Amino acid sequence: MAPKIKSENPTTTADVEVLPTSKQLSIALGSFPGVLPTKEVKFQLFQNTAPKQGAQKVLIGETSHVGFMGANYGKDGPNSVHSKYLVGQYNPVTKKLKVQEAPVFNFTRHVMRLKNETALTDQDKNWYQSSLTLKEEFGTKRTKAYVQGLRNNAVDDSTLHNVKDILSKSIADSQVDMSSVMAQDRADEKDILPPFDLKTTDTTKIYSVEDIIPMVEQQALPYKDVFSCTNPSDRNQFIPFESTFFEEQFKEVVSSGKKNRLKMRMLIYMTYLMKFRALKRSSLAKRGEMRRLLRNSNDVVMEGLLRRYTTFSADKSQSRIVTDLMRKKIICHILILALMVNDYRFVVPTLAYDLGLTQSEVVSYAEYVGCKVERVFSTPNQKANIKLEAEANLPKRSGDIQIAVLKAPLVFTKATRFSKKRK
Repeated sequence: MAPKIKSENPTTTADVEVLPTSKQLSIALGSFPGVLPTKEVKFQLFQNTAPKQGAQKVLIGETSHVGFMGANYGKDGPNSVHSKYLVGQYNPVTKKLKVQEAPVFNFTRHVMRLKNETALTDQDKNWYQSSLTLKEEFGTKRTKAYVQGLRNNAVDDSTLHNVKDILSKSIADSQVDMSSVMAQDRADEKDILPPFDLKTTDTTKIYSVEDIIPMVEQQALPYKDVFSCTNPSDRNQFIPFESTFFEEQFKEVVSSGKKNRLKMRMLIYMTYLMKFRALKRSSLAKRGEMRRLLRNSNDVVMEGLLRRYTTFSADKSQSRIVTDLMRKKIICHILILALMVNDYRFVVPTLAYDLGLTQSEVVSYAEYVGCKVERVFSTPNQKANIKLEAEANLPKRSGDIQIAVLKAPLVFTKATRFSKKRK
């Protein structure tokens, strides 16, 4: 009789939550034809809009070299699958296991370079035309324009045999890669502001810190290590960005009688955002370099930063980049966190110095997040509270200091071109 194998943690338990079946696809299983897609392949979901066929879905993923199309219905679907599959996701922090049903997609593979050749098989032609039809029907305006351009510029080279090679090469060199168009669409559609509540009369409930820093990432921040630091020099090994603003804020949190863990987490994450917005493209591509610049930050935190504030480049490398739109998103999130840690107000010239922006630029961003900017006439002692390093950004008129204040109910005093997500 074989000996019993004892569990290393026999007392460890987990709360199991079975999520209800939803029409919105959040997780799926795929059956691929021999070759698995690389991490660079990004998939886009298309769903039947007819009420009775809402469960019919198609997934398409492409790079410049290969494309995959999968369906969960029809002749291309997994007809031989009669079982239902459940996928579980365990959170080691909350010790919860979430289980939900996952549909199965049967994928076909297509080599992208074949779409410029005349000797296409019927399967290749059907795949390519189906892909274009889906994108033209359900894609964004940019995608639809791209597909329409392909159809308008289609050339029957059966009458141009003598120049076929030249035409094919010219078209291949000048044609924009579809995955690049999709990547740009996703970047343009990202919201600058986190969800906000226009109806609340409680300023603390306008924005939620969890919409900027998910709880699992908050728990991964080194806030306990920072609390244990006895002097600022020890704290610098965990903080990637330093300034007098952060020095004063950290000093206030540490010196207070009760440990304000939430404020400490927000301050640490603000320093990550300050450093992250200045990282070069080469640093984003090297995980070790990124970890070093962010003071050995946790992998969970780094993955969250990359997921929320970067996209893939439009060139062939498809490397991670921080677009101008995402830099604006980072600045808005920094200002919202600055409001949360400082009684929902901040001194404009101080943060202007830390961000490397002019006061007018910071005022514009403050109005984007819903602040009212007030001019305060200060006494010499009050003006002395503005850090010396920010003196260069102070208004030339003595005593005139700008303060950004967030109050409920939220009113946007300035029209913004940034899309806003409402609760």
